[in-house]
Amino acid sequence: MPISSPQFLSPPFNNVVIGAAGTVLTSNGPTVAPTFQAGGGGGTPAGPSTAIQFNNGGAFAGTANLTWTDATGVLQIGGDNAAGGTLTSGTPGAGNPGRGLLITATSSNLVTGGGGSFQMVAGNGGSTSGAGGLFSIVAGSAPGTGAANSNGGQITFTGGAGAHVNGSGGAVVITGGAARCTGTGDGGSLTIQCGAASAVGSTSNGGTLALMSCRGGGSVTGNGGPITITAGDGAGAAATGNGGAITISSGNGGAGATGLGGAITIVCGTGNGTVTGSGSNLSMYAGDSATLGNGGNVLISGGQAIGTGTNGNIQFQNAYNTVVTVDANGFIGGLASYFNFTTVGNVANTQTDAYSHTTVPGILSVNGQSIEFSACGTFANTASVNKRVTAQFGATTIFDSGNLAITTASSWAMLAKIMRTGANTQKAWVTFTTSSGSVLQSTASYTTPGETLANAITVKLTLNGTNASDSVAQFIKEVTIR
Repeated sequence: MPISSPQFLSPPFNNVVIGAAGTVLTSNGPTVAPTFQAGGGGGTPAGPSTAIQFNNGGAFAGTANLTWTDATGVLQIGGDNAAGGTLTSGTPGAGNPGRGLLITATSSNLVTGGGGSFQMVAGNGGSTSGAGGLFSIVAGSAPGTGAANSNGGQITFTGGAGAHVNGSGGAVVITGGAARCTGTGDGGSLTIQCGAASAVGSTSNGGTLALMSCRGGGSVTGNGGPITITAGDGAGAAATGNGGAITISSGNGGAGATGLGGAITIVCGTGNGTVTGSGSNLSMYAGDSATLGNGGNVLISGGQAIGTGTNGNIQFQNAYNTVVTVDANGFIGGLASYFNFTTVGNVANTQTDAYSHTTVPGILSVNGQSIEFSACGTFANTASVNKRVTAQFGATTIFDSGNLAITTASSWAMLAKIMRTGANTQKAWVTFTTSSGSVLQSTASYTTPGETLANAITVKLTLNGTNASDSVAQFIKEVTIR
């Protein structure tokens, strides 16, 4: 009886043979009666044990490169001893950015249950010399020939939010690997580097690197989060193991005429309390020494001008009033000193420079500023009667002892001061004393130099005598007071 006949399809189905439970009626072709067959798929799974079955050109297939271990709940892509596998998202269509690849740990739906962990771990190296596996996260690049404003992909690491009452936000920790060898292996480096600007864009800026802690919460005592940068200690048992250095360097200016070097700004927070809120402190400490070592130095340097520019200033302020200035010429607190401790004697019968220093242009820029210098020396026990000491400020001789007939061993001392009274006018006075009991025990000189202070000025001390070293300078100090 054909299956399509009314008798076959109508109750009470007296002519239908019922198969066993779990079987299905299967057609065997147009000329052969149908039969009941066992349900479900048949055949042997492809690939090794735990291989996931997939459609490979219309046939079931399995491979060791894609496995599921039920006992441990592990999905493995890439087989053992293989180069590894790749998990990718589909290619977006035209005008469709696509969702990409989303991997999410499970959230807890209980009161006290923790959220699921998400871990990505590179493999360990071999037991002898194999290197550990590389772990790389790379955001996608913008197309080189795409739209003008296409931006590269962003990478974001965000710790989870804390609970409603007392829960703290989750930390984000990035740690370089420890060296575990017995020799000289170094710990793994951690580098955070901003992207370079376009080489052809006239005003393209390099990427910004920002370290920002978050503001404190609470209405009373919530503190802002600290930022701590700590270099590692030197090896405890090593006699010469040095602690790690911390270097903060701003970038150099470009090669163009006006390319400026990058600034470094350290700003402490302002106290915002309505009554007693204090501004935060800025502290810099050099390290203490060991038993016989030296304490560490603190060095703050203004930048040096290359060419015709001006050297950088360093300024220390109390509130908004300048307390100490290290200006472009290196004058600390308005004070610059130059020394000569070398013993210098005259050349025989020659006016000899014992000290000569040329100031920078504009050294005395305000009336009342001055240059002072002091010197001391000796006269030899010789019969020479033309022992002589002079001092010059630019082209002006501000002191001349004249020929001194000091024939016994004696000492001399000089104190001079040149004060600005105008851009091209100065007043100078000098006192000069000797230990000779009879010749020029003490004298003073007053002059009015007319040097153009916008120019460089040479300060000079000279000596003379018949014999070499009849007149000797032992110590000279020049001080500029601004």
